[in-house]
Amino acid sequence: MANVLESVLQPEESAATVFFRKLVEVQKRLKAPKNQWNGFGKYHYRSCEDILEGLKPLLEEYDLLLTLSDELFFLEGWHYVKATATVRDVVSGMSASISAYAREPQDKKGSDQSQVTGSCSSYARKYALAGLFLIDDNKDADTSAGQNANPPESGSFIAHCQTCGKRYEFQSREQYMGFIKQANCCPNPSWVVD
Repeated sequence: MANVLESVLQPEESAATVFFRKLVEVQKRLKAPKNQWNGFGKYHYRSCEDILEGLKPLLEEYDLLLTLSDELFFLEGWHYVKATATVRDVVSGMSASISAYAREPQDKKGSDQSQVTGSCSSYARKYALAGLFLIDDNKDADTSAGQNANPPESGSFIAHCQTCGKRYEFQSREQYMGFIKQANCCPNPSWVVD
């Protein structure tokens, strides 16, 4: 480990500078491939566990400790999970944290309540980790930028709100475009065509 740290650190730097240099190195070196497959949506994605697997050796190498915590709260009739990812330098005690939120869907077919809460926690943790370690999710399939946000020119199709999980079937592009302009399935709808 000394060789790695010697190449990153400069003599007589402050504890904060040392910590942030370590964090930058982890951000640069982290590889979190999309090893999971969604058969329903036909896309690859990365899970929270995939990110953690890529992080563990780097955290050990740079003497960093990662903790994840969840806070549950109820707002305007919806349950939310606030996940916080905190990385701490075990030498200096310096730390940095990022939080992300996910809302439990109204219903999730085939899941009991604990599974719904667990998947909501995992989703929020994944995005807290992505924010803290600069994992670009612009091409992730579970974001609107990674999926087809545009409906087909003709024919019926299904679209869903990424925020609350509700799915709708549309008979035409025009019907879809009119619907999303006034959709109020949740406070912050984000539409993706399946």
